[in-house]
Amino acid sequence: MPRRALSATRAADVLNFLAAHPGESFSYSQIAQRLGINLASTHNLLIALSECGYLKRNPEDRRFSLGPALVAIGDAALRGHRAIEETRRAMREHSREQNAETLAFVRAGTDAFCVARAGPSAGPGRTVQVGQRIPMMAPLSSVFFAWASDGEVERWLLRGGAPRREQKRQREILRQVRERGYSVALEVAERRQLGDLLVALAENPARKRCRGKCARSSRSSASAPISSTKRAAPRSGSARSPRRSSTPTARSTCRSHSRSTATI
Repeated sequence: MPRRALSATRAADVLNFLAAHPGESFSYSQIAQRLGINLASTHNLLIALSECGYLKRNPEDRRFSLGPALVAIGDAALRGHRAIEETRRAMREHSREQNAETLAFVRAGTDAFCVARAGPSAGPGRTVQVGQRIPMMAPLSSVFFAWASDGEVERWLLRGGAPRREQKRQREILRQVRERGYSVALEVAERRQLGDLLVALAENPARKRCRGKCARSSRSSASAPISSTKRAAPRSGSARSPRRSSTPTARSTCRSHSRSTATI
């Protein structure tokens, strides 16, 4: 595996963190603390990104936020991913019909990356923001692994810390997802707790303790109802997950106020 360039990784971490906090600004010491980077390195990095226009520094409070150069980059990227714009239109329509929050994710390494959101908020502090990354660990993100290779599935199970007997159950759930083309889960207390932890992780990405809590909560939620065993007949024109593809595809998660969730 190629060795990562530390400066490039840190720059990506800064941009990902600020993307998960749209409209907010942070001092360089706050960014250093949240990302676990020393102050000197953070300061030099933020200045370099500001000079490129990727960050903007408020001259009054000297806090940093996303810069205007990223608008052009985002527009150029969107032109190359037309499916995301089509997904946004479908999400807005679905949210109006169901009065539900709808989130769209793409796979980014070992994370699920939120690229679009529509509809009412799921509740105070529980809304995933566009730009936020969520670690993909069992039982989360099953739609990304239902058509994955055995090796990818194994790594997904290990990241979630699933015991051997639970791994068998998770593999059966993946089979059901492949059969239906989508995943449906109940928003039970354990999954809501896990959701709150994932939001907290976005606030402090470098906190290993928070990641450990996410893994433990993930194992706990695995014992709760995860996936419906009923095969629901899709409505005309509804989206179905494609079979295995070599390119990342968007998945949308729909959360309504009736405590149920659907991942399509």
